[in-house]
Amino acid sequence: MPRGFNTKWERSEYNFYNLAYNKTKRQVGAEYSRLFKESQRRLDALSRSKNETAQRIYREYNDILVAVPKNYKQKVKTLIAMEKFISTPFSKVTNIYKAERQTLETLRGSGYSFVSKRNLRDFGRFMEYMRNAHGMRRGGSGSVMEFLTERGKVGSNPEKLYEAFEKWAEENDVEM
Repeated sequence: MPRGFNTKWERSEYNFYNLAYNKTKRQVGAEYSRLFKESQRRLDALSRSKNETAQRIYREYNDILVAVPKNYKQKVKTLIAMEKFISTPFSKVTNIYKAERQTLETLRGSGYSFVSKRNLRDFGRFMEYMRNAHGMRRGGSGSVMEFLTERGKVGSNPEKLYEAFEKWAEENDVEM
């Protein structure tokens, strides 16, 4: 849970059965109101941000959290969604920027000096493409490099990965 906001119950208690059958309507209503205010505050900040990740998260949660539930079951489901939203570090714009800075530092520390704030998102899409294209379910740049090294595609040199990234960017009309 991000610092500065606490939910009333433990995270494991935010499930449909527990809220619908073990909590009173008054308890659920009070927590719903409290989380609704916090969710709206965070959604408002995300909507004003020009950051792509913030905009994506805003779009993902805005429809879910803006609708007023028509019945108690919908209210419980929305309360669960609000708790999930508030619990994710990316519900706050400052945390999104912090994660991007940390990612850039990690990449640069690993020799990926060609990745910048400007092309970080595109590099992420490239890495996802590489994982999908070669059937890798998980793994970061290291596993992509290992795979490509095994195939003789790039070697273990980050500059070779940069060449593959440039080629991908050119083929996908991505501005470098």
